[in-house]
Amino acid sequence: MALRVAVAYRTVSTYAVLVLASTPTIDLIAMERKRTYSALQEARQENSHLRPKETEAIKSDARKLLFEDWQRRWNVDAKGRWTHRIIKNIERWIGRKYREVTYYVSQAFKGHVGFGKYLYDYKIKESPACNLCREDDVMQSIQCFSARHGMRKGRFVTLSFNK
Repeated sequence: MALRVAVAYRTVSTYAVLVLASTPTIDLIAMERKRTYSALQEARQENSHLRPKETEAIKSDARKLLFEDWQRRWNVDAKGRWTHRIIKNIERWIGRKYREVTYYVSQAFKGHVGFGKYLYDYKIKESPACNLCREDDVMQSIQCFSARHGMRKGRFVTLSFNK
């Protein structure tokens, strides 16, 4: 399912696909639910009637721990490093304003197709260079596209989810 959400191929790293799809692994979700259930049971034993704010606080704490565990795994995973260069902070990525991941965004964030070097390797293009700035790698293409798109819209576009 995450492959479809992230518009990715099965050759892409599992963690990269899950981050792009904003979907934690099933074991992290299960752990979050277990923590929530245990904390709610414990709180109910102490106080038979829980207020909605107390329940939400317990759920929020469990969600925070899920993000911490997920971030820890994302930081140490040996694969998906290109995607990690762009999306270092999972919580910030998931909380972004625009949530849609298109085919082109997905490809760029994975460091795959649609760029001069790729097109050159498959003899679709005569040169691996960018048409405007004469350099090419994925990051250069993203920056070049962002600058062109930003100029066309009258504003500068930045791609960063790292803070």
